Amino acid sequence: MALRQLGEADAALWRDIRLEALLREPLWFASRHADWVDRPLADFAARLGSSPVWAEVEGSVAIATAALSADSEGAPRGWLVAVYVRPAARGRGLAQAVIGAVEATARGRGLGEMWLEVHEANGAARSLYERLGYRQTGCGGHSADSGCDIAMVKTL
Repeated sequence: MALRQLGEADAALWRDIRLEALLREPLWFASRHADWVDRPLADFAARLGSSPVWAEVEGSVAIATAALSADSEGAPRGWLVAVYVRPAARGRGLAQAVIGAVEATARGRGLGEMWLEVHEANGAARSLYERLGYRQTGCGGHSADSGCDIAMVKTL
């Protein structure tokens, strides 16, 4: 098993776990499976080229991922996105590992805060983020149609 940042050459690896996440847990993500399932591999490679995606890789399969997204308003903060651990790999600390790698990348870029949004019904994820030092700031808005996304922040 290896924790590593995925590069454009890992597009198939990223596509596989990302599509599983969007299919299995549609309420937990702002993106939808239908929006990505027919996209060419080049789109997944482009995502890896534009934003750091960290993965725990076992053999030739990504079993946990998390990504850093730049702030759309240009603020010195990052957004933790695309956090997913395959069901068979849960309970092994892998989410903490990939999130830690994303946070270290953000610190290395001089970012002072990490933000995220988590669906209010996703209690396991909310508990994880709280254990990692994130604090709730209110409701966000990516998934207003399916419930409240809770915004959380952590000072790096």
